[in-house]
Amino acid sequence: MAQSLVPRDGGDFKAALATLATNFSLSSEVTKRIESEGVTHLEELRFLFDNEEHVGRWIAKLNLGDATIIQTARMRRAWQAVRLYFTQAEQDRSKVMLADLDSLLEDGELRNVKQSFWRRVSREIAKRMLCVYPIGKVRNLQFQLTTVQKKRKLGDNLWTEEVETEDMGVHDENTYLDKLHTLLLAYAMAGVEALPGVDLTKESTLGAASVEFVGVPLDTVLAYYYRAKRCTLSLPPSRRLAWLQAKDTEERSEWVTRFHESTDSLGLVIKQVMEARDAHWTVSNPTPGHIVPEQPGTSTANKEQLVSPGQSKFREGPTVAGKKTAAVLKDGTRLCPEFQRGACKAAAGKCSKGAHRKAADGQPVAVDLMCGGNAPLTKALLYCGWKCAPVDLVLDPGHDLASAECQPLVQQAVDQACLVLAAIDCSTKSRVREIPRDTGTQSGAPRPLRSEEHPMGLPGLDIRAQRRVSRDNVACKFVLDLQQQVVDRGGGALRENPRNSLQWHLPQEKAMSASGQWFDTDYHACCFMGARRKAQRLRHNIWELTQGPTLRCHHTHDPAEWEPWAVGDQIVFPAALEAEYTAPLAFHIAVSASWWACRTGWAKLHVPRGPAVQTVGRREHWLQLDPRALREWAMALLAISLGLRPLDPGEAARVPRRVEASTVEWMTGSRFSQTHMRSELRSLEGRVLACDCPLSQACEADVLAGLVFQEGKPPDCAQDAAAGRPGRRHKGSRRRVILAAAAGALPTPVGAVIPYLHQDAVTGAFKSLFPPDLLQDFHFPVVEDLINSPPFTSFPQWCRAQELPWDGPLLPQMVSAQQRQWQRNAEGQQAGGMAHKAALPPVLPFGLHPDEHFDLARDLAHYPTPFEAEPVLDLDLQYAAEVTAAGRGTLQRSRRVAVGALRELKRRWAGVDTCLRQGQEPGVRRVTARRDVGFLALLLLLVSWGDVSLPQAFIEGMSAVGTAPYYGVFPWQGARQIGRDEIFQDVGAQNSRIQASLRPGKDDAFLLAQSLKDAQNGFCSKPLQYPELLRAVKGEKFRLIPRCVITQSSGKQRVIDNADTGGQSELSSDPNKLVLCSPLRPAQHAAVLLRQLSTSEFEEAQRVDALEGGGEDWPDAYRHCPMSHRASLACVVVWWHQEWCQPAYQLYSGLLFGLPLAVTSFNRYSRAVEALGRRLLGILVSLYFDDSHLTDWRSSKGSGQAAFSELNTMLGSPFAPDKRQAMASAGTFLGLDFDFSEALRSGHVKFFVRERLLQKVQDMVTTSLSTGLLSAGQASKLYGTCNFLEQGMYGRVGAGGLHSIRERADETSRELTPPIRASLQMILAVLAVRPEREFELFPRPLPRFLAASDAAEDIPGQGTGGFHIVWLDEPEKRESFAAVVNSELYALFTPGEHKIAQLELAMVFYGLVVRAESFRGRRGYWYIDNVAALMALIRGRSSSPDLERLAHLIHVALFTLQTSIFWEYVPSKSNWADAVSRVGLCALAVKEKQGGVPLHPSNKCCCITHLWPRCHGAIYQSTIPELNRVAQVETATECEVFGKETEGSAGQQLLILPTHPPCSDSASGGALAVKEKQGGVPLHPSNKCCCITHPWPRCHGAIYQSTIPELNRVAQVETATECEAFYRALAAGRQVFSSFEYARESVACAPQAGLRAEAAKFLLLPRQEDVLRFPGLSVAPMARHYGATLHLLTTRVLDGRQVGNAISALQWMGAGGGESSKSVLPGRHQHFLGRAQEMVEMARHLSRGGERHARVVNVWGKAPGLGKTAMLAEFTRFCNYPGRLFEGASIWVTLESPTETLSGPLTLERATSGASNSERGHLFLEQVSAAVTNFMEQVYGRKSHFENLREALLWALRRLDCQGRTLLVLDGIEDWVDSSAVRALLADMLQATERLCLLFGSRIHVQNSFAGLKTDNLELRPLQPRDAAQLFLFRVHRHLYWKDIWKNKEVWMSKAKNWYGDEVYSKVADRSQLETGEVPIALQRENRDEAKLGYKAGFW
Repeated sequence: MAQSLVPRDGGDFKAALATLATNFSLSSEVTKRIESEGVTHLEELRFLFDNEEHVGRWIAKLNLGDATIIQTARMRRAWQAVRLYFTQAEQDRSKVMLADLDSLLEDGELRNVKQSFWRRVSREIAKRMLCVYPIGKVRNLQFQLTTVQKKRKLGDNLWTEEVETEDMGVHDENTYLDKLHTLLLAYAMAGVEALPGVDLTKESTLGAASVEFVGVPLDTVLAYYYRAKRCTLSLPPSRRLAWLQAKDTEERSEWVTRFHESTDSLGLVIKQVMEARDAHWTVSNPTPGHIVPEQPGTSTANKEQLVSPGQSKFREGPTVAGKKTAAVLKDGTRLCPEFQRGACKAAAGKCSKGAHRKAADGQPVAVDLMCGGNAPLTKALLYCGWKCAPVDLVLDPGHDLASAECQPLVQQAVDQACLVLAAIDCSTKSRVREIPRDTGTQSGAPRPLRSEEHPMGLPGLDIRAQRRVSRDNVACKFVLDLQQQVVDRGGGALRENPRNSLQWHLPQEKAMSASGQWFDTDYHACCFMGARRKAQRLRHNIWELTQGPTLRCHHTHDPAEWEPWAVGDQIVFPAALEAEYTAPLAFHIAVSASWWACRTGWAKLHVPRGPAVQTVGRREHWLQLDPRALREWAMALLAISLGLRPLDPGEAARVPRRVEASTVEWMTGSRFSQTHMRSELRSLEGRVLACDCPLSQACEADVLAGLVFQEGKPPDCAQDAAAGRPGRRHKGSRRRVILAAAAGALPTPVGAVIPYLHQDAVTGAFKSLFPPDLLQDFHFPVVEDLINSPPFTSFPQWCRAQELPWDGPLLPQMVSAQQRQWQRNAEGQQAGGMAHKAALPPVLPFGLHPDEHFDLARDLAHYPTPFEAEPVLDLDLQYAAEVTAAGRGTLQRSRRVAVGALRELKRRWAGVDTCLRQGQEPGVRRVTARRDVGFLALLLLLVSWGDVSLPQAFIEGMSAVGTAPYYGVFPWQGARQIGRDEIFQDVGAQNSRIQASLRPGKDDAFLLAQSLKDAQNGFCSKPLQYPELLRAVKGEKFRLIPRCVITQSSGKQRVIDNADTGGQSELSSDPNKLVLCSPLRPAQHAAVLLRQLSTSEFEEAQRVDALEGGGEDWPDAYRHCPMSHRASLACVVVWWHQEWCQPAYQLYSGLLFGLPLAVTSFNRYSRAVEALGRRLLGILVSLYFDDSHLTDWRSSKGSGQAAFSELNTMLGSPFAPDKRQAMASAGTFLGLDFDFSEALRSGHVKFFVRERLLQKVQDMVTTSLSTGLLSAGQASKLYGTCNFLEQGMYGRVGAGGLHSIRERADETSRELTPPIRASLQMILAVLAVRPEREFELFPRPLPRFLAASDAAEDIPGQGTGGFHIVWLDEPEKRESFAAVVNSELYALFTPGEHKIAQLELAMVFYGLVVRAESFRGRRGYWYIDNVAALMALIRGRSSSPDLERLAHLIHVALFTLQTSIFWEYVPSKSNWADAVSRVGLCALAVKEKQGGVPLHPSNKCCCITHLWPRCHGAIYQSTIPELNRVAQVETATECEVFGKETEGSAGQQLLILPTHPPCSDSASGGALAVKEKQGGVPLHPSNKCCCITHPWPRCHGAIYQSTIPELNRVAQVETATECEAFYRALAAGRQVFSSFEYARESVACAPQAGLRAEAAKFLLLPRQEDVLRFPGLSVAPMARHYGATLHLLTTRVLDGRQVGNAISALQWMGAGGGESSKSVLPGRHQHFLGRAQEMVEMARHLSRGGERHARVVNVWGKAPGLGKTAMLAEFTRFCNYPGRLFEGASIWVTLESPTETLSGPLTLERATSGASNSERGHLFLEQVSAAVTNFMEQVYGRKSHFENLREALLWALRRLDCQGRTLLVLDGIEDWVDSSAVRALLADMLQATERLCLLFGSRIHVQNSFAGLKTDNLELRPLQPRDAAQLFLFRVHRHLYWKDIWKNKEVWMSKAKNWYGDEVYSKVADRSQLETGEVPIALQRENRDEAKLGYKAGFW
């Protein structure tokens, strides 16, 4: 048949079309035309043509010529075949040849029963007529052999043959599985044939799928069978058969559908359906067992806890918000893990990491039956991304579930849904009807319609009631049937009713519950923000709803909250107001259902946070709220606050969107003022709110988004008040309660006073804390009068007044992990950086341009650093601070009253504790014998403490091993679920190993004594032998835990139970994150206390009061916390009994010290007692485990400590008297000594390590130094102790320098190595300095700065670096520093190739040293781009010795300067210090042309270059050895003396040098006399020079040497007056230059007349080698001294007594002015002035030469006549003098222009062409070589023998390089530097020498580098106005008149009189000149400065 030639319609249409063309001989033109028509499926070809004529017309258009006819015929045949093929495929084969399928087999076939059965199946497969074969009808071999056919008469002559059938029912899952196995084998045998057209040779290929070769492979059907069997057996027996039938029928139905509708083989269909529906076989309802809650949220109310579902078949992915997610769904879809966490930025469908949603399923579908008029659950599901169909009579009268018309429609909707929800109508089943009431109305109260005995309806009801009950039964049955259907096919279902409703007594409900498919979750509606205590129940199969804490109400409610009231003739029942779901409950169910859908593979959704659950607080006043405020009004706002988006697109665009800050590349930020929040809310519309908080946590961004949404909506209409109730304040209540639902517990407005607390409300809430039967018949004492008065109402009333949460659980601060890191940084220590888990988020985003980063960093630097953030303190601590501050002076009386009220309450409540103890085990009763559990529970209830299970824990015992429950007062963290079976798994082998490991030891006596002591105190049993232990445990399993002894550093011994060896640690999991207070808590107490005082109150406290601190300690704290006998079996203590000589065993009832869970269990009580002390007594108290600290006023005379001790005594946990710290101004807390003595005066609290520990460390160190030994154990102990010491020291001073000690802990040697000895010395030095840690109590304005540094090392050993600093003062000042690193610094590092991290730290240290005084007392940010260096700075230590030493030096400097720096990472591409580190300051000008840089000099930035580390020239011997080995730096004292304006240097070497010999005689030392005999020195006294040196006073820490090396050996010859005055001024803190002026004035005023004349002859001469390197040296103040010295030395006539070759060089160069001088240098200018600063800069650059490779300097200026040549000549003259930078080795070369040198005409093209390069290079070589070789010949008397000019030049330079540093001055280089030959020659000159320096004079900026050495460019600018004025005065050719200097007559008449005296007017002959001001002026020396100032001020 033709249709057999039609190919299978596979996925590849082109291949199918090609096959069709081949089978029907269609031409290529036809197939191309079919493709061009857009046909993508063969079935589309079927409808492409209407008839055969249409086919002919279509072929005719192809212009095939002669082939048209034949192609038309072939195309018609192909088209008809396709039509027939698909027509047959669409036919319903279930009705075709049915008789053939079901007819009896022939007798011949019966003989081969097996073959006949397979043939039946084979027919179905061959004719594609597969059906869902009933498993019960599968006939096995035995049935076929024993069956008998019978005839049955249908009519006259009409008979049929029937087969005797067996019972077709299947009664158990095993029978069903057997018959399923038989059916699947039949399919496999029937489909064993190979598929047509398949290459069977490929079947053996690795990885080949069998379904591609065989019709029904056996492995495929067996995979289906074994999956069904495996999943079925994981269910409880009662559920297996029904579940298996449902799943198997659904699966095989899908086989039939796909097999009918496609041409695929049955095997392929089975495989595809198995993969697609694999998620439906996930067992979502596990076998009941034990589980511990995984996270806070909701809980199960079942008495029998549940375990998690069976292991998921798909691959698990990351846990998100504590919930399970998938990495791969059941259909094989790989999911993006980043998208699961909300962090993937890729678009959906384009992410390479996986899918963002499951494309096949899309949104999950839910049906909400009986949803109510507002359909809250439907809305919540819609917000969560579901599709939901609401059904309710209120929405549509046609939604009557009892009607036959509605049910099919609902059934159709449910068939498409995966979740069915139902709030079944309970109006006929409510127990409220059973309460007899006299309503006083005509209608009366409703009567019961059902009972437990008659749940389907009471007999004898009237006809109306019967109809109502019947309709309700029909609707209820329909809903239950629907839900069972959905559950059977793997979907979800949930229904809700009151807990005591008769709904749960319906027969169908009981049967469904008994099937094991359903969970019950009981809850109280008030836990989800309901106003009344309404007990409800959810019956469902959603495992997520069973997880979390208990949802049992512990609120206080109005006892009359359920009383109805009448409105006219109608009775209003409160139950009607509470019928609808609250908004939090609706979202709680929706979120849980969303997690369920994701886990089971139904969908992929963005699951929001769950709403808050509140089980503690006050609810009496909530009755005054409109019920809609908790329900319909809160839906949208609560959804937004949970992180969901509004459903309306317009609203979604308006409401701001919250994102994580880490996911934002960058956006323009806006500041938001809290003061004007209401008016600025609209400005947030459409914005993005970036927050550091994880999206799984609520934060301020959610509340802001909700407020924006609320603000933009139209005002709501006023609602009517409920009749019989006070009018409700709808608008305010609505907003506050909505925010309460969103954020957890915001207060509700009920007036200024909290509601009255009724006795019944208290007793009802108290009973809820314990098992119901424990206090069932107990009569509580009356305490209503006490609990409604202070101190029990004070704290809630304070919270209400502060507009803080007060009616919910009043918890401690539940800070997140990130907030805890902020808290740690706020205490002054940076915890981490970059990707470190303790790091804070980056303060600035990554990926910024350097300019953007600088601008943002500069703005940020004006604000406090994270170190200055206020600590996050609990609300009750703030309350206690306010009480303590307000009651100063009267606290004794108020505390006495509070303690009296507590005593009375305890007395009345005493009988409650006796009643509660009846529920305790004997062991627990012994442990808690002193505890007043009833009193504790009542106090916790009154203060709304969140840990509601703590009182019951003292009755039943606390968690010890396994997974602890979530307590609600600690931050939540993820926890592994550990059941009891896992705890006792393989305990026999574990116990045997522990028993075998026990041996006698040295501490056995102590173990025996302590264990017997515990037994005597009732904490445990007596020691047991093993047989006694077996009898005690009564055959139950137990796990051993070995006991050991540790000896503390103080020598104290402590018993420890080793949970690690016993396995208890591994088997413990805690969802509670323990957060403890800091050792700095005393200072935090003081800070929060003082901030409550006004200015006058603070001043009063300063005068008459002071702060004090004290401490208390609990004895045997752990042992008094109980654990049950069941828990103690998991930790049976075993130890070696010294007397028995065998192991001894003990069963403990008190917590063991060593169990991980014991830590949290004990701290539950610790935190509760802490809260009681603060909230009831108003005491500033904090507890760290069992240690407590109290802060109080001295005037309180210890009343706070006494009151808190009394409270603990009443609770049954008294403090140990011998451990008490009495209140005092100084004390100890957690090992740190605190000092309050100066707190009120200085605003600081000081901390340091306690003296006992300090002395211990010193003893350990001195012992090791004296013996020369340090073992590994001692090193480990010392290292650990020093790490603790760090907590009490400034910054990280105590963290560094311990690397070698840490390494010794892992070594076997004992001898001290030099690094270890140095570390020990460092420890002693640090302890001697006592770097105390200070805590600021008040925020105060501090000077701030911003810095960034960088270093570069492109070539190993040749590093550069630099940094920028912005001083944020008024005005702002910016500085840039560039450092060229020489080999001296590298020599200090450990050997290695690259030292980039070391250089990075060196730049930081460099900055702190050279700007020490500027850094003093500042706070700021420092950005660095090297991670290793950054972490070394943050941690204060490093594994690299170099980094650790440098980091330690930096932190020592920070302590010395009292500077705080927050270290922050900046990416290299964003680092604005990168350029200065690589190319120096000269690159800033280039950068400026490209757009400017923020720190360029044109932007008011001072740019400084220095040699590092020899920038100061002094050697500082530090008391800390590390400093001596790293760099030569100054102490803080030196920086303080000289750093105020950075004009001088403490390490500067000075010489006080007079210009002419003084009249007085000067004594000379022996060294001078010796030197004089050897030839003399130019500045010797015999040469008319008085040389004076003086040792620097020791108070400044340095000894100063002479600037000239010969003078360093000069004896100390003093001019007493000068030196005494000079040093006295320095000691007083004056600058060097001002001190020198002061000294000169002292000489000028001396009584000796001869001495006074010498005052003007003294000069302050800075030594060029050292001073010029000092970055802090300001040139302006020294310009006069430097210029005068320069002028003096360069104009002197030198004689023949010059030292060395300097005289020859000076004479040759014409610098000395002698007769033999050759005029090599340009002529001297008559008036050379104003260039001292530029020359100092030149010297600075050149002083970095030599090893540092900064050897090329270019002085350039564009404008002609600036004086470049004159300045270079003066500089060359100066440098040639003895003692100068280039003594006797400065060579001047005047380069002639190439246009003058080259012969013949030289065009511009020739001058710049490559052809002239060699010629120009030769001319350049001639000029330079001539100058250098002539210098060598004249100065050194050596002549070159090389004929080659280049060789001669290089020879001469090498010879000069051997003598010392050489300066080669090339003036006019701009005409030559563009020649490659010239550049090559310059490079050769630099490479041939090591100390040659090139000084260029040029009109251009030289950008070239020579031999890899960059050129330092110094721009020469015009003279300053003052210098220009002076030059003008020197060169003016007419007299200056008064009018030239002064503005008007009044001024010049006054000034002239001051200058010349009263007789000045009489000397003027022409009196008219006085009026015109044309009186000539003779400027004396003393008047010149004023004239200059007049010019500068613009007077002339």
